[in-house]
Amino acid sequence: MVRFIAAITVVTVCCCSSVVQAQSKSPGKRPVAPVSRTQQVDDSPSRAQIELRNEHLNQDVQPLPPELEQLLRDWAAASAKIQRLEGEHVRRVYDLTYEVEKISQGRFFYETPDKGRINITRYEKMEIMLEKRASGEVPTKKRKDGKPFEFKSDQEECWSCDGLRVYELDVAQKQARVAQLPADMQGKNIMDSP
Repeated sequence: MVRFIAAITVVTVCCCSSVVQAQSKSPGKRPVAPVSRTQQVDDSPSRAQIELRNEHLNQDVQPLPPELEQLLRDWAAASAKIQRLEGEHVRRVYDLTYEVEKISQGRFFYETPDKGRINITRYEKMEIMLEKRASGEVPTKKRKDGKPFEFKSDQEECWSCDGLRVYELDVAQKQARVAQLPADMQGKNIMDSP
């Protein structure tokens, strides 16, 4: 992750110098990939091209240690065996513009390959959390003036997926929104959906 962030920073900083270098070297060109799976690829010469100017950035990535590779393989194999999963969670959302921290809790349910539900409700232990924040027992996000973010309970939500559609229930507004999943994003391919 650190390497990825560093690479993005280098790309941003080197952007202007890359343009100058690109004029003196013949840059490699690669066709633009389709935005979606349903978009057709056009092989005509008028097709848009991307110039690869910072190819040296990809060469700096070191291979993962064998122990970490094995751990990731074991984790993927163990995860593939999970048929059903449910649990509880606490969600924190930081609004950096208005300097507000919203907290909520809920339960989640999952069934392979593409069914799930997440219920988000108001946080029940607000008074206890406020006391812990005031005493410094719980770390808090600080505003520019050094004071902690305003602390609020977040609104209730419910998300559900039956494998064909995603349902979003807005409890406060008493509204429901339904999004149809395209056929190529159903089943195991749901991992590629938005």
